[in-house]
Amino acid sequence: MNETLLIDFANRADVRAKLPEARRILEAKAETVRVANDEYQDWAGYVEMLEQRAGTRDGGVPTPAAPAVRDDEAPKPAEAPTDLVVEVVDREDRKIRAQDVWAILRDEGHELEKVAVSNALFYAAKRSKPLRVKQANGRGYYAPLGFVEPPTTDDEAAAANGFPAPDPLHASAAAGDLHRRLDGGGA
Repeated sequence: MNETLLIDFANRADVRAKLPEARRILEAKAETVRVANDEYQDWAGYVEMLEQRAGTRDGGVPTPAAPAVRDDEAPKPAEAPTDLVVEVVDREDRKIRAQDVWAILRDEGHELEKVAVSNALFYAAKRSKPLRVKQANGRGYYAPLGFVEPPTTDDEAAAANGFPAPDPLHASAAAGDLHRRLDGGGA
């Protein structure tokens, strides 16, 4: 899908007019990348499973002492990256970034690329049916589906505890009246 967009960069109105089309093209390209990456992850898992079943390493070289495997004793396929990242996010039970999930998996002996972990988290939060994790507040953070973020401001904390949120329109007038009374001025 090779799309072309002609823009007169000297004409700001033309740039503004073409911006929505450029955004649409960008989103279409991003979706193509996401789909291709999902397919790549699937095929990487298939190839790894086939290599285990065939008793070979990368390139088809037989493993030195690969035992014969009967059909009823087929090895289990390697866990998919999505399953691994969801397990880590659920186990940590907090907001967590892809690089932190990658470090935990690396420490546990899983050899995954950082981009594979990031893509698996995105898939689990946005594309899997049903969704398995959620995106949390903050760029690149993920959390278990049941995770509730603590309030980030006093107003949010008050609202979380059933108190009404302050009215910003009248808050400054009330504060000014309070200052006049404290300074000894009449009210």
